[in-house]
Amino acid sequence: MDELPVSDVLTKYKMLIYRFINREISAPEFESRYLKMFKNETEIFGEHVFDILEDLFTSADGYVADPERRKELLAADPELRKYGQGLDDDELRADALKAYQQLFGG
Repeated sequence: MDELPVSDVLTKYKMLIYRFINREISAPEFESRYLKMFKNETEIFGEHVFDILEDLFTSADGYVADPERRKELLAADPELRKYGQGLDDDELRADALKAYQQLFGG
C-alpha cells in the first residue's frame, strides 16, 4: 500500500510510534501515552487511518507489562492471544511497527 500523507494531527502518532519502535521509550511508557492520546483524540480520521490506529489501541490495551501477570492470564485463558490480549513488549512493538508501516510507509 502507498504511504498516506501525514497530517499535522498524525504527526504526534508518528513521533510516538517511531520512538517506541526505535526503543527510545519503553513499552509501558508507550502503552500509557498511546492509550491516553487515542482516548482523547478529537480529530476525525478516515476509515482506513482510524482502523489502523484502533488496531494499535487494541494492542496497547492488551499489553501486560508484568511477565508473571501475563503468564497467569494466558494460563487461565489461552485464547486471549487470539483477541490481542496478554501481549508482551516485543509483540506490542511488532504491532506498532506494522501500524507505522501501514500509516507512514517503510
